[in-house]
Formats: sequence, structure tokens, C-alpha cells
Amino acid sequence: AASRHHSQSEENEPTPRKKNARSKMIQAEITSQLSRINDAMSILEIVEEKSDQFSPNNSIQALHRITVSLMTRAGRLRRKEAKFVVADSRFSVLLDCVEAHANKLDKVGLERRKWSYAKLALPSEYRMRAALSVRLLDRAKDLQGDLMDATDAGFILNRVEEQYDVFNKVNASTALHRLARVITQPNFGSNNRERKRSAKSRTVKSTVINNGRSILGESATSSTGGENNTELGTEGYRLVSTKKELLTDPRFQDLLEMCETKIPEMSPLGLSNVSWALARLFSDDPPRVKSLLSAISKRSALQMKYADAKCLSTILWALAALGFEPRSRLLAAAQRRVCEIEEEFRAPDIANALWAYAKWARLFNAIGVGAMSKSTDHSEDESAGKGNAKSNGGDRAVITSLLRQSEAVMETFSSYQCANICWSSATLNAKLPETYLENLLERIAKESDSLDGVALTHAAWAVGVIGSPVHGESDAFQTLISACADRAAIEKTIENKDENRRRRVSKAGCAGALWACGRICFEPSPEDCEKLLVRLFDGESNNLDAQALAYAVWGISTIEDVELDERRRERVMVRLKQLVERKSIGPTHAAAFRAAADGAGLDASELTETLKGGYSTR
Repeated sequence: AASRHHSQSEENEPTPRKKNARSKMIQAEITSQLSRINDAMSILEIVEEKSDQFSPNNSIQALHRITVSLMTRAGRLRRKEAKFVVADSRFSVLLDCVEAHANKLDKVGLERRKWSYAKLALPSEYRMRAALSVRLLDRAKDLQGDLMDATDAGFILNRVEEQYDVFNKVNASTALHRLARVITQPNFGSNNRERKRSAKSRTVKSTVINNGRSILGESATSSTGGENNTELGTEGYRLVSTKKELLTDPRFQDLLEMCETKIPEMSPLGLSNVSWALARLFSDDPPRVKSLLSAISKRSALQMKYADAKCLSTILWALAALGFEPRSRLLAAAQRRVCEIEEEFRAPDIANALWAYAKWARLFNAIGVGAMSKSTDHSEDESAGKGNAKSNGGDRAVITSLLRQSEAVMETFSSYQCANICWSSATLNAKLPETYLENLLERIAKESDSLDGVALTHAAWAVGVIGSPVHGESDAFQTLISACADRAAIEKTIENKDENRRRRVSKAGCAGALWACGRICFEPSPEDCEKLLVRLFDGESNNLDAQALAYAVWGISTIEDVELDERRRERVMVRLKQLVERKSIGPTHAAAFRAAADGAGLDASELTETLKGGYSTR
């Protein structure tokens, strides 16, 4: 009986969402009540009863109406009555409430606070603080214009150094986002040269007062570092042109600390700008910004209900890109919001959000070779199978909503986004309708030359996971495999190194492509097979990981008239022995090797003897 009573009390306890709705309703009632009262003492009675439920607007409304009620028609203060009101202990409570909420007031609220303090002749520290807040807001607006026009990292850091006290939450998120764009998108500054010149002509250099957006892709300035290679720009600030210079600059560290203190006040747009910038700048060193990511996650869980599709998807993408494990509260808030605004998601938003859930699945759900045995069809009725509401790495309702919307807007997807949808769906074990997958595959194959090696092989692997022999018979899949093989044959060169690296496919990518062929019963041409095998086994290094080696050997075993020659068999066995010694071979890998032995031309007895060395139980 006691346990039943306890469970019933938990069920009756209001959720955070209900508490928030009730709080808003109470604040709306207070606003309505205050608007009908013109007597200072009556307003103080409301303060006494409900000050702990006041919103920032309630507190400034009460102060302003008290001040107005103490003014004559000629605009003069009735001093004796005002002195009596100000001396009331309840007025002190109201004053504390106004000051506590001051940083959440808009321009109108700040102006009313300044006016009320001045009319009531409050102590000078109150009046000075209120006047300064209004001035800082005006200066922050001018600063925001400078930051939006900036195309030079040194200029932005100069503003951080000289106007640190002026920065508000919007300035801080804009500055960080702008720095990330300038540093990580080399053409950004040159494409905005004209804007920079116009900003230079109108901006006045500020004085020192403290010694101390646009997604994925969104003043007094000097020429960019490419044009002026000196230490100082034309305005006298230090030039910063590389990521390394930026990350080691103490002014940048000041900006990061500033953002961390202001994250609890930021809107979804500010959070998306900050998170995107961190993902762009700290992809190779996420632990350095761990505390910032925790703060973003916590604030995002509260603000997600106000986020649009672009901000929501960017926040999720950035957290996943930095390897941050999502908290249940954030995922629950994201799920509710995605389902509410499903039809607002555009192609980039869908691709980024799905990629985030797929990345989390890879990082925190330990998806391996055999994890794709069970799938979720996004076209199923959402009420079905409630006991299996979780997909790999994401709530089923979120994945269902995003995939349904992706099918609705498929015509707007780029080839990269189509490849992204395929890979994310496969990783999340979400089965796509056959015709939809065919359409995605056709788009990828048609524009395969525009894809990099990773996207190309990811798409091929994904078709193996969520496709069927029907897709294996299509011309589109044949084109995709041929493109993978041609990219595998590209020689590594020093000239145009970045482009060469972008277009080549990795050994793991080749292995995934062969595995996909076996999964959907596709027979690649002997020429394509040879290109893939050369990339896998004929190089100097013999460094395939366990999954790639298992994929490659199993894939080869399914192709008629294709076996590993003696030299390649020897390399496979040498590498397998190394992996067994390191306990890197799992039970699923071992089963795949045994099943593939005959088809790939491996010695079954030698393979069995090698696997006796033991393998990981993971």
C-alpha cells in the first residue's frame, strides 16, 4: 500500500513543463493585476504577496507604476509621499527584485528603470548603475554592428580586449561565431572585402574600459593577413590569420570565459552560434571546451522549446561533432521540439540532426559488425511497438519525424545530403521505403563525382545495410561501386595534396563497399574488384582494423570467380594474427572470417588455428 501511495504521488507531481506553464500563467495574471492599479501602496501589497513569482517584466512594471502614481500632472514628484513609499520595507524587496532581474531586461525595461530611479531620487549608486546599463546597451548595439561587419580575426579580438565590459550575450556569441568563420573559411574575408571597407570608414576606435551566425556551413579593419603580412594591422591591432594563432591568443581565452558566463542567458540562436564555432575550432581538442559544452547542453535543454529547426539541428550537430554525450533532458526536449516543428525542417537541418543522432549511436551505443540485425521502418505507425521506442542513439519518434520530412523535401537535397541521409539511416538502423532509397541512390550516383571519398563509400556501405537485392540490380548502385573503385585507384600525390586526399577512398571505405556488394547480392566487374583489392592489400602498410578486414574478406567470399591470390592471403593471415594477439577480434568478426574462408580462398584449418589465440568478448 505504501509503495502504491508513493507511485501515485510521483504520478501526480507536476512535470517541469507543467510547472513552467503554471509559472507563466501566474506572471500573466500579475501583469494584468498591476496594469489595473494606480496606487503605490496597493502595488506594494502585491509585491509583499507575490514578489517571489515576479518575472523581470513584472518587477519593472511594478516599479514604473509606483513611480507614475507618485507624479503630479505637471510631472513633478510628490516628495513627502514618495519618501514614505521608498522607506517601506516592501519597496526594498521590489528594488532587490528589479536589480536581480536587471540583466534580463530589454531596452524599454532598462529605460524605465533609469527613469524611475532618477525620479524617485534613489541613492546615487542605483541611478549610476541604471544609467550605465542603458549606455552599455547602446554601445553593445554599435559593437554588434562592428562584429557583424568584421572579416578580420585581429579586429574582433581587439574589440574583446578594448570593450570587454560592453559585451553582452549577443555580442559574445556573435564574436565567437565570426571568429570561427573567418579562421576556418578562408574565402569568407575576401568575399566580404567591400563590406569591410564600408565598416572601416564609419567605425571609431573605442577607449579601453577594462584591462582585463549562419550555420554550418554564418569597423575599423585592416587588410587581411594575405595582403598585409606585418605584425600590426593598419589600425594598430595584432593580426591573427591562423587557427593556431587564434587558439593561443589570450584575448580568445577571455572570449571563451565570457561566453561560458553568458551561456545561461543565451537564446537558441546564441547557443547555436557558440556551439557551431566550438565544433569548427576544437574538433581536434574537445576536452578543452568540456565545461562550455556542459553549459550549452544544460541551457539548450531549457531553451529547446523556443528553437527553430536550424538552431536545434546545429546545436545537436555541434555537440555530436565534439563527442559530447547527450543528457536525457536534452534529448527529451529535442524530441518534443522536433515533433512539434517537423514540417519546418529543411534539407540541411534534417541532414545535420540525423547525423548527430547517428554519431551518438556510433560513440555511445557501440554499434559493431552485427548490430544491424533489427531495423525500424519510419513509415510504421508511431503507436506500434512502444516497448521498442529507442533506436540506436536516438529516440524513435525523432528519427521517424526527421526521415518522414526528409522524404517530403528530398528534391531540395544535395548529393552530399543524400549520402548523409543514407549513412545516418543505416547507422541508426532505420529502414527507408524502397522507392525512397532508390531515389537517394540515383541522386548520389548521378552526382558521384562531386562527393569526396568518405561520402561515396559511406553511401555504398549504407545501401548494404538498409538496401536489398533490388537495389543491387540497379544501374545506380553499379555506378556507385565503379566510382568507389576508380577513386581507390587514384595514386597518392604530394601535389594538390588536400584535393588528392579528399577524392581518394580509404582502405576501410573499400572494405565497406565490398561488404555492401555481398549484402545485396551485387557482382562488381572484375576490373572494379581488382582496383579495390589493390587498394586494400597491395600497399606498403598492412594496417586494416578488425572490422575492415572482416568486411573485406567476407565481401570477397560472396563474389563469383574472385579469390585472394597467395600473396594477399598471406597478408590477410599476418594481419589477422596481429589483431588476435591484440585481442581486437570480436566474436562477430571471428564468425565472419570462418564463414568467408572457403569463398575467399583462405585455408580453413589455418584460420581456425589462428582464431584459437583468443579474441575479445566485446
